[in-house]
Amino acid sequence: MKEGLHTENIWEMITQEATKAKGKSYAAVPYFGNKAAELLPLKKGSLLVVNADNHSVIGGVTSPFELEKLFKKGVELHNNPSVHAKIFVINNTLFVGSANVSNNSANYLKEAVWVSKDKIQIVKAIEFIKNLKHESIGQAKLNALKPIFNTKPIYKTIQNKIPYMHVWLVDDVDYSDEFNEVAIELYEEVKDNITIDNRHRIDELESDEPCTNDILVMQVFRSGKTTEVYPFGKVIGNKPFITNGQLSYVIFIQVEEKKPFSIKKLEKYFEKEELLYLQKNHKLPKALASKFINFWNKQ
Repeated sequence: MKEGLHTENIWEMITQEATKAKGKSYAAVPYFGNKAAELLPLKKGSLLVVNADNHSVIGGVTSPFELEKLFKKGVELHNNPSVHAKIFVINNTLFVGSANVSNNSANYLKEAVWVSKDKIQIVKAIEFIKNLKHESIGQAKLNALKPIFNTKPIYKTIQNKIPYMHVWLVDDVDYSDEFNEVAIELYEEVKDNITIDNRHRIDELESDEPCTNDILVMQVFRSGKTTEVYPFGKVIGNKPFITNGQLSYVIFIQVEEKKPFSIKKLEKYFEKEELLYLQKNHKLPKALASKFINFWNKQ
């Protein structure tokens, strides 16, 4: 294996090294998701430090079932919620890069890893990983985590879809790496429900709460002193993820391609008291929701 930067077939390379390794391996990585025990088949006596706190397990990014597969092989497991490094010492080779251990990383994301066989750097890496040991994970801990693994439903259906509509205030924000990673997973799950033509688009939103499928959402974008109201869309999927130790959700809505209106221009069509409802996240009253639906349907 060549030393230096690798950007292709990263997990094929790491899996191959872990499979043929004769001694202990050492790994520190935040998330250990579905198929992770296959991607990183560590041998007995190896050390793995992951983020296995409740938020990560509820969010589905660390699987206690995958961790249990390694535990039964004799791998030493530790939980450290502050770990963010992705670093592996396998078969006398050091891998440092961007990849979490997940099917998503292996199949959808563009990852990079630096490979080194420098003995001094390998010793430093092993010491770094050992120093990350925080909370030992045994069978009792794994059993406690299993019932909460990804238990929040991704999809629900409600009977009364309209005239309910929710206002979603959106400020200028850069989405986190965790958001973007889970958004790719969610797209794969909902793509069959997406209308593909030049009259629709998919908008991505971030929420502190899960969002029921099929509800209508109207986005209100705020940037400085400018406030724009966008046409409503229908929620087609949501998925949990962890960012800065907090549980959040990626929300996808399908929206018609219509130009937004500034909130000032909407004063021609709505009373000022009605537009006050657009100043915070909440569900619009039925009558006002119907009025907005009718307005956008005419545009």
